[in-house]
Amino acid sequence: MRRKLLKNKFWEQKYKTCWREEKPRHYCNVIFALLFIATTSFGVILNSVPSVAAGCNDVEFIFVRGSGESLNGPNYQAWRSSLEERLSHATLSYNFYELGSQKQMSYQYPAAAVSGNFWAGVNMVEAYLTAGEAGKFGKSVEEGINELKAYITKISSSCHKTEYVLGGYSQGAMIISKAIHDIHPAKIIYAATFGDPKIYLPEGSPLSEWLLPKTPDACMGQNLSEYRADVPDCQAYTGVLGSHRPYQPDGYAGKLGTWCNDGDIMCSSQMSISDHSKYISSNRYKDAAQVIWEKLKNRYPDQTQNDKDGLNIHDLVFLLDVTWSMDPYIKKYSEQQVKLFKEVRKHGGRVAAYEYRDLRDMVFPAFFVNCDFECQEKNFPPYRYASDCGGGDADESLLSALRKALLRVEWRRDVTKSIVVLTDAGYHSPDFDATTIEDIVELSLSIDPVNIYVIAPEELRETYRELTERTGGAFFDVESELSLSTESIFNRPVAKLSNLEYYGEVGDVLKFDAGNSYGFGNEDLIYEWDLEGNGNFVAGQSIVEKQFNSEFEGFVQVRVTDEKGSSTMSAKVKIVQKRAVEQASEITELGVERVDDDTTHITFETNAEKVLVSLDDALLGFVAVEEGKGNFTMGELVGEQKLTLTPYSQSGRRGIARSAVLSGRLDDQGQSPINPDPDTTNPVPPVAPDQGTTAPVKPDNPDADKMPTYPATGLIPSQDDANTLTQDQPAFIPKSPDTGVADITVLQRRK
Repeated sequence: MRRKLLKNKFWEQKYKTCWREEKPRHYCNVIFALLFIATTSFGVILNSVPSVAAGCNDVEFIFVRGSGESLNGPNYQAWRSSLEERLSHATLSYNFYELGSQKQMSYQYPAAAVSGNFWAGVNMVEAYLTAGEAGKFGKSVEEGINELKAYITKISSSCHKTEYVLGGYSQGAMIISKAIHDIHPAKIIYAATFGDPKIYLPEGSPLSEWLLPKTPDACMGQNLSEYRADVPDCQAYTGVLGSHRPYQPDGYAGKLGTWCNDGDIMCSSQMSISDHSKYISSNRYKDAAQVIWEKLKNRYPDQTQNDKDGLNIHDLVFLLDVTWSMDPYIKKYSEQQVKLFKEVRKHGGRVAAYEYRDLRDMVFPAFFVNCDFECQEKNFPPYRYASDCGGGDADESLLSALRKALLRVEWRRDVTKSIVVLTDAGYHSPDFDATTIEDIVELSLSIDPVNIYVIAPEELRETYRELTERTGGAFFDVESELSLSTESIFNRPVAKLSNLEYYGEVGDVLKFDAGNSYGFGNEDLIYEWDLEGNGNFVAGQSIVEKQFNSEFEGFVQVRVTDEKGSSTMSAKVKIVQKRAVEQASEITELGVERVDDDTTHITFETNAEKVLVSLDDALLGFVAVEEGKGNFTMGELVGEQKLTLTPYSQSGRRGIARSAVLSGRLDDQGQSPINPDPDTTNPVPPVAPDQGTTAPVKPDNPDADKMPTYPATGLIPSQDDANTLTQDQPAFIPKSPDTGVADITVLQRRK
């Protein structure tokens, strides 16, 4: 390391000066080390020197694998291949490094496992109980952070112009999102996290500032975090292990993005374990590669000039009418079908092939599966039934076949989806199984959407107009436009929306953001919106807002267009009536009677269902209310303490709190003084927001069974949670109520 640094004239001069002054050798070494540290932020050179050592790369791509993954595993390979595909025509010099593949300053990331055997299970429990901060899992994370910073330090010490692109999955995402707080943003082009167990998306919070239930901002498309790259779940808030706050450090605007699969247990509000393992199949790495590529083009315009025209990743279904009259068309289309198949597979897509006939055909199946998304070139085109049989009337059961095809396969997110229909006939509407065009359109849009293309005789163009246009597809004349190829499908731009689902109440303003859409042409994208759910598009910008003044349930769409074609994306919207405004609960009467030196009797009247009692900063618990009244007794009071009663409605909404200052000293009349709080019109301030999980009591603590831990969720606990808070010493000794009218559950103060 020292020899490498001495190649730099700056360091060489400092070092030689020390020797010329004939200082002791160890003194020079210490000065050398201090000078090095003074001009670095552990892992990043802050005072860059213009010269670049020989062999330096423009960009270092660094990936951090997930828990228990082996080196060069599938997630790393998917990350790397997705980027290499975009870089294939660039003149950038770059290198890929996977954390853990080498030791860096004695650090080497182990990617501690959390499943597969007993001890891995112990790691998982430790990680959950300590928010990922302790145990073998926590040490693994720290080792990864240190290796990452050490690697960047090593490269930056001699390659001052080298910049970095970071990516991390699961535990690796935790490492990235934590480490960047210690890495200067000037050296980072982009950092991408996938399935981060410490994600933080405040717009997904279901509570308002005062802990009142509300529709999360994200469900209305409002106040989205700028690092929210693709998180379909609008209620995603914090990760399973808490959250890094702030998630985006200063200086990282536009340099950080997070991806979270729909139901990923690690980062969404859902509980799907399988979704956590689908970042490859859902094309999240390819999606991130496109974002990173755009960043690279902005940063290195000269080295990325030779970017080839991109092609969409595709899920494509061929649906062919195989009645007797189709024989010449099927033979004519065979070559084009093989061409499309090869194009789709070449660029990471999948192909399925189905045949259909009339539901009343008594000889052959009305719907036949040649292959789902496993079609291989060796058996393509895969026709099984002779096309010189069947048929009998003009129309066929296309709607029924489309419904089966749409529901049969598991479509991937973030890919273009198409069904190509080849037919010479019309269709029954409704079909014999009652399937209608509305059914097909809604199903297509719910899959974001699946564009339906029909290749048929020109005289059927009007017949298929509604079906193709409402699903974002197109019609092609079987005689003159048979060449359905990359120009019409694969070079289309990619339409994207920030959300897949939106929720709100009548009167709410929803914000729709298609700003992450991109194209493969040279012209800017044109945006059109269908915000009424009726298939009519109106020109607009990449981001639009709409106030919904009535109930609505359906799909909105955006269509993006450039010189190479157009593409659509849909999102489900549900608008309901506003929730009825509840009458504010309040404490109407509050009485305090000092019974003796160690007993105080509290009575109150309220229109609430229950009342939360607290003394100073200690929560005592909920008191039940019967016929508008409640009461309880309290033990010995020392000095002056503030008693607060907060009424709650059944929905959990707070009412107007009422407070009094109690004293442990009796007055001349034998009563405890009561001093009403002058501010009785405002709710009690909220409990501090979630900062993770409280550290568990260690097993060797003799009071462990008496002092259970309570996660710092920021929510006022229910009566079921009443005995789960801890403290060093109780602030006072509550007593049971005098009557059976009210019942108080004792809470102790948090540690």
